Amino acid sequence: MASSSAPESTIADDILLGAEGIATFLFGRADKSTIRQVYRLTSEVRAEFRLPVFKLGSNSLRARKSAILAWIEDQENTRTTSAEASPTASPLTSARQAERDRSRRPPSAGEADTVATGLSGRKVVPSSSPLVKRPRP
Repeated sequence: MASSSAPESTIADDILLGAEGIATFLFGRADKSTIRQVYRLTSEVRAEFRLPVFKLGSNSLRARKSAILAWIEDQENTRTTSAEASPTASPLTSARQAERDRSRRPPSAGEADTVATGLSGRKVVPSSSPLVKRPRP
């Protein structure tokens, strides 16, 4: 039998046990805030930002060191790609922002005098219109 000088790597060497082990691997320490950060990263809504973990047995978190390192590299590439993208907003985003800006500003004199039609087909009179009855002081 030939024995190699390098130690044989097992799956167990690549597995991190629990949120504490994952926090220690990622952040260098396992205190309350870093453990909470691990749980937050595992429940990330967008799948591409979710920390690659799995549960084994009694719902204890497990993760592979190799998978976390690949995830970190992917995060670096994703951030770099999005930073290199066009600095201007997409036309759809610009249109939504313009609509928000219009809805937040007070109506101009010409807009306040116009009477709009609501969903029911009835005329909607702006509150600044002279047609709206106001209580007398």
